Amino acid sequence: MTTESEILEWLITTIAHETNCEPASIDPTKSAHTLGIDSALIVSLTFDLEAKFGLPLDLSVLYAQPSLAAFAAHLAASLPSDR
Repeated sequence: MTTESEILEWLITTIAHETNCEPASIDPTKSAHTLGIDSALIVSLTFDLEAKFGLPLDLSVLYAQPSLAAFAAHLAASLPSDR
């Protein structure tokens, strides 16, 4: 089973890697927009998440959530219980 905290950790690590910053500098209470995540990174994250979890995701879902933590909670709730 994939937990909300595991998803959030993956998001933070991946965003940090893609933006060349330290994971500790990414505040999970901030929105993707506030963190400066651009559309190219949104597309990349969406494709990676679809591959990782086998779920189709709308590109706007990450931007629609008020924070990375909220997005992780949304995604965790969307996963089948056997993941």
